Amino acid sequence: MTKVTCEIRDCKHWVDGECSKKEIASKVAVRWTKKKNPPLMDPCESDLLIEYVKKCKIHFVEIGTHKGGSASLISKYLPVKVSLTTIDIFEKAPKGSMPPEKKPPKYEEAKETIEKQGDISKVEIVKGYSWKVAENWDKDIDMLFIDGDHRYQAVKKDFNSWEPHVVKDGHILMHDVNLKGVRKAYEEKLRSSRFLLKERVGTLVVIKKLC
Repeated sequence: MTKVTCEIRDCKHWVDGECSKKEIASKVAVRWTKKKNPPLMDPCESDLLIEYVKKCKIHFVEIGTHKGGSASLISKYLPVKVSLTTIDIFEKAPKGSMPPEKKPPKYEEAKETIEKQGDISKVEIVKGYSWKVAENWDKDIDMLFIDGDHRYQAVKKDFNSWEPHVVKDGHILMHDVNLKGVRKAYEEKLRSSRFLLKERVGTLVVIKKLC
């Protein structure tokens, strides 16, 4: 068994059988798995993210920078004159949010990752709680990517704090909807006629804001 085949099978495991080995191998995002700090998602999910990044016309906001893997990918595929704001507390994840790490991600590490793997000229890295940043936010966005604290109350707070800044027909992407807290928040929002589930690949969902 070759190394590539092993990697493809590993990806297959994470998308719960939604993508065949052949389909995964064809994804543009496969090469990002080779990066030092790759996006923490499988290639099928990354390809869906890239698809919506390319559609961004106003501004992109990411909640949950971590080590800068997904921010690097986003910055590489953003249209000309469109930029990204990525937000993280850069501290140890609260208990129940994510699997424990030996060391929390650092601002400097994320910045270095984006400089090397992405386009830092399109990125503003903000250290702080996303809901606090939202309080002083004064411009429209058309893409919101929620991938921060995965506990229910935190996800709900991220959504409620930032959704008002998303324009009509804008999109909200949520990652790790297989996790209990994220799934509960996501399913609650879809009960509203204001939101429509556009797509789901693996654990990444795309929600359209209708009004």
